[in-house]
Amino acid sequence: MSFTLPFTIKTKIVFLSLLFFTVGVFPFSWNGSLNSRLGEGDQLGVRYNYLENFLSLSANAGSLRLQLELAYNQPPEYGYSLIGLRQGLLTYQRNTFTVELGNLSQVFGSGISLNLFEERNIDFNNLPVGIKLDYEQSDRVWWTALVGRKAPFQFYSPSSNSRIPDAEADYWLGAVRGIFSSRNQNLQMTPYLVVSLLSSPIQEFSVDVTSEKIVIDTLMLDVAVSTTGLSTSFSRKNWDLMLDGAWTSKIFSQPHGEQYILVTSTSQGIFTKDMISGTSGYAFYGRFNRYFDAISLMLEYKNYKLGIESANEKTDHFHQATKPLPYQVGPTGLSQHDVSLLGAITHPVDYGDEAGFNLEIRWPLTFEWTVRGQVSVLSSSDDRSITAPITDRLQGRALPTFHANYAPFQEYLIELEYAGENFATREIIAFTQSTLSGLTNETAQYLTVVPAYLTFRLNDNWVLGLVSELQTASIKSMDQNEIEIGGFDFNSAHHIISADYGSNVSVAAIWDYTNDPTQVDEAGQPLDNWLSGEVSLRPTRDIQIRASYGAEKGGVRCTGGVCRVVNPFEGTRVTLEVRF
Repeated sequence: MSFTLPFTIKTKIVFLSLLFFTVGVFPFSWNGSLNSRLGEGDQLGVRYNYLENFLSLSANAGSLRLQLELAYNQPPEYGYSLIGLRQGLLTYQRNTFTVELGNLSQVFGSGISLNLFEERNIDFNNLPVGIKLDYEQSDRVWWTALVGRKAPFQFYSPSSNSRIPDAEADYWLGAVRGIFSSRNQNLQMTPYLVVSLLSSPIQEFSVDVTSEKIVIDTLMLDVAVSTTGLSTSFSRKNWDLMLDGAWTSKIFSQPHGEQYILVTSTSQGIFTKDMISGTSGYAFYGRFNRYFDAISLMLEYKNYKLGIESANEKTDHFHQATKPLPYQVGPTGLSQHDVSLLGAITHPVDYGDEAGFNLEIRWPLTFEWTVRGQVSVLSSSDDRSITAPITDRLQGRALPTFHANYAPFQEYLIELEYAGENFATREIIAFTQSTLSGLTNETAQYLTVVPAYLTFRLNDNWVLGLVSELQTASIKSMDQNEIEIGGFDFNSAHHIISADYGSNVSVAAIWDYTNDPTQVDEAGQPLDNWLSGEVSLRPTRDIQIRASYGAEKGGVRCTGGVCRVVNPFEGTRVTLEVRF
């Protein structure tokens, strides 16, 4: 009886053997880390256990550098189980050029056209496997070219709280850019080109002529994509400016449209709307920084129209062809908060249709005191109450609006920070208004107050901490004329008390409270309190152990505009981090 290894496994074995042989014939240095996570508990009445182990290794031998990540995930917190090589990268650097082979990360400009990155906490990974070349032609000209394939790209539908991806896609990617700098380095112009071929599942509805029943077929749709863009940056002593714009064109392998099921008293049928063979879209991002003697100012503007969709299309993860590409992940236009209650406010970041700005001012009043103000205003540019033809959807607004049909988001925040020798604190007050899903006219208003976010150093060893966050919310359902037709109010709180000894031992107690009527368990009973405790030990500089037990509220976990819904969890979590 013979046993044949699958091609992908054989490829990995050959790849690893060659890499280890390469670094083995030269004197080399190496280091690594181990990150292990264990969880045992319940999530909304369902048993929820996970075991994740990530072993990262890095070896340097002259001009070569090898990075590997091995995994033993049975199962992970999110995603599929995996035992073996998770990703790797071999880098060769010589004088003016660098070659990389393996899982490639890269950002062109602001990321609106190409942003390849990974975030394990939300199971997002768009890194293709391929080859990349960086070449320094002169001190004023640099080139980057890459080609690779991501197979599979696993993704989740909007607002999904599933542990495993909802579907998979596959794409080839090729990109090239040139960076041209002025003699004094104050001006840089970066033209770039990104091309790809995406294969993703679509669902087609039809009526069986024999049974007259609705039949759903899942097919693969190929999409050829090209993106051309230009990123420009200017810098002077007291200010700098970045402008990044790109145009994307898509050609489908077959006509594609939005389908509806029509049911009457005597029959049922399928109606297909907007059958098209391709789409186009654009994205623009700008950022301006101004530095005064003591005050700094930052203004961001974004206008994304990379895939304007109807409400039905947005909730259908089988419509990847009309959405922004997996690697088109630009700035979100608002800050990612480290305050728990502010960070949990959902904003339906939409790279396909969003326009707005973010203004931030930072003013050091004294050496210890700093005040920060922030204004973020965003909305879609397309009226989501009108199902306009796809060909007309690029004529949307360039500035945000507060009209409920445009899924508006606005936030106004003031923060006062004190940083002394033994005492530090932050006080924050913020008003936020947002649509809950970006698909309906259900809006939410939040007033968040942080009266205490402080640390106090008692002596050389002991540090005490206190975090207190309070929030009141009002949920309103509006009709198309913005007349309130229903809603409810609720309050929430988040508190943490912590103590740290010598940065080696720390303990914390976390309490969350809400009377939000939508927070219920599997039996429909209200959930209002979550209490947990955490202990952290650092026996050596390179080893840290964290353990927690209790109930966690859950919420929204976001990174760079990519978000995941995290269900409440009750049980034990243990994390081990080792560096060597």
